Amino acid sequence: MAERNYQFRQRLNIVHQPGRRDPDLRPEQGETVIEEGWRIAVAPDASEYLVGVAKDFQDYLFTSMG
Repeated sequence: MAERNYQFRQRLNIVHQPGRRDPDLRPEQGETVIEEGWRIAVAPDASEYLVGVAKDFQDYLFTSMG
């Protein structure tokens, strides 16, 4: 089935997929669990780019990991 022109943009516009967290998974050796209480720390003099990266990571955690 052919898709309509530019229909692929709908898929590309979804940056972070909700519901990616699997609570039944356990970390393997060398992996880390990001638990409640962790914080994303950015230096007060961080560049605008770095602040944007931190905000994007925060959005990913909220959206995809619940």
